[in-house]
Order: sequence, then structure tokens, then C-alpha cells
Amino acid sequence: MEVELGKSRANEDEAIKQAERATAELQNSKQDVQVLTRETQRLNEEIRELLTVKANLEDDLHKTEVEFTHYREEEYNRNQSVHREIEHLRNQREAKSSEVENLRERVDDLQRRK
Repeated sequence: MEVELGKSRANEDEAIKQAERATAELQNSKQDVQVLTRETQRLNEEIRELLTVKANLEDDLHKTEVEFTHYREEEYNRNQSVHREIEHLRNQREAKSSEVENLRERVDDLQRRK
């Protein structure tokens, strides 16, 4: 009977040790879950911040594209205006040159008649 009682106590002691190890392992697992949960929350917050930054950058890029397109159109229109003005000045120069040539011819005619 004493032998059985000793075995029973040994089994009880072993069961207590196993329960303590399981409790410690469970506690460690809970701590791991808490750490991982906090890290997941931190990473989710970081992702939200990065998505906000990305959205702001995309908005800025779109605004810049619109502004650049507008600028390019304005620049094209200015260039067209300058080209028209240059063409107008060339035409005036040709007209004046033609007038000068006509006046020279008249002067020559008048000088020959004298």
C-alpha cells in the first residue's frame, strides 16, 4: 500500500509539474499573442498613414498634371500668337519693301525726266 501511495504521490507530483509547465506555456503564449496583437495594430496604423500619404501624393500628382497640361496649352497658344505676330511683321516688312522699291522707281523716273 505504501508503494502504491508513493507511486500515487509521484504521479500527483508529475501531474502538478505538467500542469505548471502547461500554465507557464499558456502564459507565454498569451504574452506572445499580446505582443503580436500590439505589433499588428502598430503595422495597421502605419499602413493607414502610408495610404493617406499615398492618396495625398496621388492628388498632388493629378493637380500637377492638370497644371502642366494647362501650362502647355497656354505656352502653345503664346507660341502661336508670337508666330502670327512674326508673320504679320514679315508681311509688313515685305509691303514696306515693296513701297520703298516703288518710291525708288518713281524717284529714278523723275530724275530721268529732268
